[in-house]
Amino acid sequence: MGRHNKSFVENFWVEDINSSSGFDVLCARMRDGRKLCKEIDDYLRQRSKIETQYVKELQKLNKQDNKEDLGGLEIAWREMKQQTERIAHHHDLAAKQFLNVANELTLFNTEQKKVTKEWEDKVSKLHSAAKNTYAKVNNQQKVYVSKYDENSSAQAALKYNEKHSGNITPKEMDKTRTKADKARDELEKNRYFFLYHDTLYQNLVKQVQEEMSTWEKEMSGLCKKFQDLDEQRIDHLRDYLWKCTNIDSQANVDHDQCCEMSDLYWKKCDIDNDIDHFITRFKTGNRHPARVEYKGHTKISTPVSNRRLPSIPNSGSHIYADVSLTCLICAIANE
Repeated sequence: MGRHNKSFVENFWVEDINSSSGFDVLCARMRDGRKLCKEIDDYLRQRSKIETQYVKELQKLNKQDNKEDLGGLEIAWREMKQQTERIAHHHDLAAKQFLNVANELTLFNTEQKKVTKEWEDKVSKLHSAAKNTYAKVNNQQKVYVSKYDENSSAQAALKYNEKHSGNITPKEMDKTRTKADKARDELEKNRYFFLYHDTLYQNLVKQVQEEMSTWEKEMSGLCKKFQDLDEQRIDHLRDYLWKCTNIDSQANVDHDQCCEMSDLYWKKCDIDNDIDHFITRFKTGNRHPARVEYKGHTKISTPVSNRRLPSIPNSGSHIYADVSLTCLICAIANE
C-alpha cells in the first residue's frame, strides 16, 4: 500500500505493561471493519434478490397475449415487449453479478477474520505471560527488600555487640557474646536467604525482560499486519463498491439501449400508413346500400298524394291515432 504519515506501530503503545488499551483499540478496529464488510455483503445479497424479483415480474408481465392491431403500431408494441424481455435479461445478469461480488466479499472477510484471530491470540498470550512474570517480579522485589533490611539489621546488631563488649561485666560479656554468636548465625542465615532471593529476583527480571521483548516484537508485527489488513479492507471495499456502481451503470446503459430500440419503432408508426394498411386488408367495398324508394301498387290510378285524406286528430292519445289510421285505411279501400 501507499506510504503514510502515521502508522499503527508508532501510535498504539502504553507505558504500563499491565495495560492492553492499544491492543484493544486495534482489535476493535478489525472487528468494526469485519462488521462493515458483513453489512455490505448483506446489502449486495438483498440487491441481487430484488433484481431477481424484478426480472420475474417483468417476465410474468411480458407473457400476456398480444392483441392484433395491424400496422406500425402492432410492430412497435411487439418490439417494446421484446425489448422488455431484453431488459429483464440485463437485470438478471446484474443480479448474478451482485451475488458474485457478495461471494467474493464473504471470502475476503473470512480470510481477514482468520488472520486477525491468529495474531490476536498470539500477542494476547505473550502479553498475559509478561504480565504474570512482571507481577512475580514485583512480589519478589518486596521479598528482596525485606531480606535486605533483615540482613542489614543483623549486621548492625553484631557490630554493636562487638563494639561495646569491653565496657561490660563478665556475666554481661557472656550474654553479649551469646547475642553476638546468635547475631552472626542470623547474619549468615539472612545472607543466604538474601542471596537466594536476590538471585531469584534477578532471574525473574531477566525473564520478564525477555518476555516483554518477545511481546513487543510480536505487538509490532501485529500493528504492521493489522494496518496492512485495514488498508486491504478499505481498498477491496472501495473496489467492490466501484464494481457495484459499474453494474448499475451498465444495466442502465443496456436498459436505455432497449428503450432506444423501442423508440425507433414508435417513430416508424405512421397514423396514415396504419389506417391505409387496415383499409387495404379488410375493406368491404365503397358502394353504399341502394336508396330505398316507395313503390305503389299498379292498380292504383291516382297517387295517394293527390287524394284528400281524412284529418287526424291532434290529440296525442294513442286511441285517436288508432281510429284515424283505421279511417284512412277504409277510405283507401273504398276507392
